[in-house]
Amino acid sequence: MSNPSPGFAKSGYIPGIDGLRALAVLSVIAFHFNSSLLPGGFSGVDVFFVISGYVVSASLAKESQTKFWPYLLRFYARRILRIYPALVLCLLLIGVAQTLLVPSSWLSTTSNKTAISAFFGLSNFALIWFNDGYFSPRVEFNAFTHTWSLAVEEQFYLLQSDHLLKELPSNNRLLVFPLKASLLCILYLFLYFYQSLTFQPYGLY
Repeated sequence: MSNPSPGFAKSGYIPGIDGLRALAVLSVIAFHFNSSLLPGGFSGVDVFFVISGYVVSASLAKESQTKFWPYLLRFYARRILRIYPALVLCLLLIGVAQTLLVPSSWLSTTSNKTAISAFFGLSNFALIWFNDGYFSPRVEFNAFTHTWSLAVEEQFYLLQSDHLLKELPSNNRLLVFPLKASLLCILYLFLYFYQSLTFQPYGLY
């Protein structure tokens, strides 16, 4: 097997990743278009999560020698510039389309709230709170339901940078891990008890 070219090694770009991304997206689109075409197409979301985790982790590891706080600011700035222009445009266009095409009724009362939550990267929690998951009778009337996966990815960005904590002073570093672990435990317990009371097994996921 031939060695990668210097340009390939320097950039770290792997063309196959874009191919996997395309297959993941197409499988989800096919599933939502007609679930009988590709019954397992929803698993493309999980594939996309794994790819995003790999790409982001590789990017962080590549620049792990950079000072923590300057790089952290650059990292989040890149994520915001990459996600929010398309997200805002998508929310605006879908909001206009939903206002014109979906009648205002009980079935669409939570759509606007889901859109606002999506802007702040919290639509997955909003959908759980409003009982508007994929098995809700209102799912067909909420065009913002699918933003939950983007919310999960945005929340992942908040947790993904721990291996750069070695750049922090040891006393600060010791405080960060227990704080994140405590927040994750509280979140997990909240979702566990909430889904057990509302019979939403997908809420824990």
